Amino acid sequence: MMQKVYKSHNKWLDITKTFGDISRHYAEDIVSDMYLRLYQKIKKGQDISYKSQPNYYFIYKMLRGISIDYFRKYKKIEMLLLRIDNKGDLIVKNKEGRYLTTSVTKLKAPEIFNYELHYKKYLKIINEEKNNESNLYFHQQHFNVFDEIDRNNLNITKYSKIKNKSYYTVYNSYTKAKKILKDKLINSL
Repeated sequence: MMQKVYKSHNKWLDITKTFGDISRHYAEDIVSDMYLRLYQKIKKGQDISYKSQPNYYFIYKMLRGISIDYFRKYKKIEMLLLRIDNKGDLIVKNKEGRYLTTSVTKLKAPEIFNYELHYKKYLKIINEEKNNESNLYFHQQHFNVFDEIDRNNLNITKYSKIKNKSYYTVYNSYTKAKKILKDKLINSL
C-alpha cells in the first residue's frame, strides 16, 4: 500500500501547498511526516484503502492535521536577519524588512569569563540578602532556604522533609530567592 501512496508523491506535495504559504521544503517535511504516520498506522493493522486504492480523504485529513501542527510550531518563531555593518554594529531585520536594531539589546561578552570573581559576587549577594535588615523577615527566610539547599547540595523535596516544612512553601522561597539572585547577578556584570 505504501508504494501506491508514494506514486502520488507530487499530488501530496501540491495538496500540502494549498493549505497556506508553504515552501516546497516545508511541504516535503509535511509529506515525509505523513508517510511515517501512515506507515505506523498500516503496521498496526489499520486499513487505509478505499476500493484497493489509498484513501484520498484519509490522507488529505492527515496532511491537513500535520500542516496545522507545523503552522502552530513555526508561528511562534520569528525569523531575523542578522548582519554586521562597516562600523561593526549589529543590524537586525525581520522578514518584512523592518529594522529592529534599536529594539535589540547589544550584549558584549567579556573576553575571559572570570568564574571565581562571579562566584564571589554570588556569595556576597547571598550574605547581603540574608543579613539585610531593611527587607522583610520573609525575604531573609527565602535566602536562608536558598543558601541551605545550595550549601548542602539538597533538592527541595529532601530539604522540606528534613525541615518538616511544606514542599510548596520551600519551593516558593527557593524560587523567589533564585529570581532575586539572578537579577542582581545580571545587573552586576
